[in-house]
Amino acid sequence: MLVEAVTGRRYADALDRLLRGAGLDSTSYGWPSATRVGGYANPLPDGGPALLDRYRKAFAPAPTVTSAVDPAGVRVVSSDPRAKRPTVGVGAPSAQQEKQYGGPANVALQDLGHAYSVRGAGASAGAVVSNTQDLAHFWRALFSGELLGKRGLGLIKESVPGDPGSVGVRNYFTLGLARQDVAAGAFWPGSPKLRIYMKLGDVWGYTSASYYVEGPAPYGGVVVANTTNLFPSPVGDLGVLRGTLQAIGGV
Repeated sequence: MLVEAVTGRRYADALDRLLRGAGLDSTSYGWPSATRVGGYANPLPDGGPALLDRYRKAFAPAPTVTSAVDPAGVRVVSSDPRAKRPTVGVGAPSAQQEKQYGGPANVALQDLGHAYSVRGAGASAGAVVSNTQDLAHFWRALFSGELLGKRGLGLIKESVPGDPGSVGVRNYFTLGLARQDVAAGAFWPGSPKLRIYMKLGDVWGYTSASYYVEGPAPYGGVVVANTTNLFPSPVGDLGVLRGTLQAIGGV
């Protein structure tokens, strides 16, 4: 609503103008015409249908979007992934997965890719469809100042303290992103002092993570982007970024 009030354009049109200007040809708002990967997630826990009803009632007063999510459709897929709709497994769960998720039944995967409208469910908070290459390109353009200019980038970097992090890590929130200041030696023995800007996000079935690193060579200016199915997912506690930086540094 803010974008439409400021630009005078529909959100989809304003976003498309930004995407085309940035050269993100594989990125769109909502599903593109090209083939897409399936969005897999783990089954809902007990009480999941009731939780969906609570979401529906909580958001019922919100403005109607062009294509709304159908909670009943998601419920059909999610309540019993082995009985109805597509169910896709990725092999038998490991002993560690069974322990982590409470048994093999909880490691079953289901395809949610056709259960709902991503534009209706995600709207301006998760309905952009892209690939990893475009996501990395967007972050390079953003932090080079090419996308929003120095003033716009400066506004984005303004930050306020967040919740305390782990030992050696301080958390901040910026304008739309998160920031972590990592002390020397906090990532691995001998790791340098780093400042990391990041964005983690997901919508039913899909997840992504993006990082931009400020620090000494060879780490400064590194962009790491990850797009994958929601479950099982390697994103979370900076594990993907940490491993990438260690590889770059030859650790």
